Amino acid sequence: MKTLQTILILALLTIKLNSQEIKTISTSELIPIANQFGIDSALYLSRGLPIYIMTAINLLDFVTSYERYTQTENFFNNMAHNWIIPFLKEKTLNLSRNELEKIKQGKRNKYGNLIEFDDKLIISILKQKPDSIENLLINSYSYCSKPADSLKTEFPSVILRFFYSFKNGTHPIVEAYQDCNMNCYKL
Repeated sequence: MKTLQTILILALLTIKLNSQEIKTISTSELIPIANQFGIDSALYLSRGLPIYIMTAINLLDFVTSYERYTQTENFFNNMAHNWIIPFLKEKTLNLSRNELEKIKQGKRNKYGNLIEFDDKLIISILKQKPDSIENLLINSYSYCSKPADSLKTEFPSVILRFFYSFKNGTHPIVEAYQDCNMNCYKL
């Protein structure tokens, strides 16, 4: 009985292993895919396999926005943390400028909170050291500190915040203040 069971398990494993298809894709094929379907589709096909530097530089052209927790953001940050090239410095500056503009405009994320500057993008800035980023960061810091100070004056009383937290969680003014302060801290 044990022999029959072993033979049956081996037969099923053999069928399962033979049924898996291993598809290979050249990194040069990723560029037309990114052209036609977008960079997320091209990165999905690569599934974390190493992408040669020439193809990776060409794929960086398709990174137009910085959205947190996406394959595009992960791809960009992996490149920015590991390679230092002029094109990547310029891309880091442009993406940082776009993110800081979103913060200045007071845009909110999908959860309704003010946008916080991403830690991984800060590491990319520190690694790449793009030109004229210092003035941009200083201006953004001064911009974020002003709303934080004005929000502090609008705080409801401690008792009102205490009872509000039981029903609705943290008060929206307190959350906005925390987001502004977090951006000041990061910048």
